[in-house]
Amino acid sequence: MNLRKFTSTFFYDSKKILIFFLFISVFLVIDTSLGIIPDFITEFILSSTGISLFIFINLVTIIGIIWLHSFVSKDNANIISKSRYLSNLLLISKIINGVLIANLCIVIVSILLFSKYSTINLLITNNIMAIIGSIFLIILALKFIKWYISDRTSIILLIYGFSFIIFAISFFFGYFSENLYLLDKSIIITPSMEVLYPISDNDPFEFFYHIYTYLITISLFLFLVGSYILLNNYLEKVYRLRLIITLVLSFVLYILVNLDSYGLEIPNADQSLIFLYLIQNLGTVVGGAMIGYSFWKVGKRLGNTNPIRKYLIMTAFGLILIFIITQGTLIMTSFPPFGLSSLSFVIISIYLFNFGFYAMAVSLSQDVKLRQTIKLKTKRNINLLSSIGKAQMTSELQRAVSDVKTVVEKEEKELEEKTGIESSLSEENIQDYMKHVLEEMGKSKKRSQGT
Repeated sequence: MNLRKFTSTFFYDSKKILIFFLFISVFLVIDTSLGIIPDFITEFILSSTGISLFIFINLVTIIGIIWLHSFVSKDNANIISKSRYLSNLLLISKIINGVLIANLCIVIVSILLFSKYSTINLLITNNIMAIIGSIFLIILALKFIKWYISDRTSIILLIYGFSFIIFAISFFFGYFSENLYLLDKSIIITPSMEVLYPISDNDPFEFFYHIYTYLITISLFLFLVGSYILLNNYLEKVYRLRLIITLVLSFVLYILVNLDSYGLEIPNADQSLIFLYLIQNLGTVVGGAMIGYSFWKVGKRLGNTNPIRKYLIMTAFGLILIFIITQGTLIMTSFPPFGLSSLSFVIISIYLFNFGFYAMAVSLSQDVKLRQTIKLKTKRNINLLSSIGKAQMTSELQRAVSDVKTVVEKEEKELEEKTGIESSLSEENIQDYMKHVLEEMGKSKKRSQGT
């Protein structure tokens, strides 16, 4: 079996995709966890086992970035070629991730050959993720808000738009401010240097730290509200309660594991800081995984033929990765620098989320246009359909559906040709929506007769 055949059979099989994604996620969680507690485990990270683990995680990160780019591009070439936004996003992401991979390689070589590395490498990663990551999120937010302004019928666009903007601002200042601590460190880091948590008396971002957690919480709340409205459209009533419970639990979990960030005292916290840090890290990751799982589960329920399915799964993967990675930090400047690998994964994670969410929004927008066409054409055929009851499909309705479907298919092809993104409406969806339109018209007619 040649390499191309192996990658096409392993990396694009749905079950193996999930396994490989979980494999990457586990090592990113390990990386972020070790990156926030290096001062407690100095002996371990300096050992041959610790250095070997760091190098292995770096290799997993490099392979993961390359694979995820390929995963997004596969079967989406038509969409990318017809969307200036997605094609520019892909180009920028490839260039930036190339820089981040090269940066990781330099750090690995420096540690293996010279037993040292430079804080310049940390600054490169920290600034790229803070600036480019925030720009990616703000552009997506502005697109959603622009769509809402042009069509005020969908409040979900505004909810998501504000959620992304608040998160982008928090993300930028949260990580960009860490430059102050990195610039305070020695330019060369060696194994003999003591690992200490940095403290700055003149931090211009001090005010922001007091509101950072609240901004993130508001962003998360808005995102969960928008996600319920969005995912609710694809679920039967029996599953909607499960969705509510999952989203509420994820929010409650986030609040509970970050109580100290809200100024609330946790008993005996000073005596077990290492456990507090790990619980905060893992608790936030679990909460994010629950949200991502909601998108993934809804996507799986839609079936393989529904184009929304793959966009929901992309969004789920991106969400989970973002929750994992944003727990990381580089300000401890340990040797080796755990946390660097996970933060190097930020751009590909935001790109994955951005691509999936944008494509999903475009597909949904096309569905709305097609539903408007169905509604218009159904009303025009009211004389033909006026005798049709609710209980069962009749031959007249089937013929009407065929006529409407012909018009819808033509418009659907025009939209797909323009955007490269398929509609998720099936013939069954068209029939169901026609029934819904007829029922609403019947109710309206009864109300008018009653008055």
